[in-house]
Amino acid sequence: MAYRVIDHIHGFKKQKFDTSLEATEIAFKLAKLQTIFNGKRIHISVMSGRKQITEINIRQEEVR
Repeated sequence: MAYRVIDHIHGFKKQKFDTSLEATEIAFKLAKLQTIFNGKRIHISVMSGRKQITEINIRQEEVR
């Protein structure tokens, strides 16, 4: 079964990971990079066909 990582906000799609663990690892690395460089909102999913395996959804606000 093939797994894919989808960034719902920025339109990034990476397909054909062999295991869900590998796809989830890439999703967390992508979320970490986006937290550093974009900062405000992150919404990334690991999908198996149409079924969502993992979801990373972060909303950050600046505190003054």
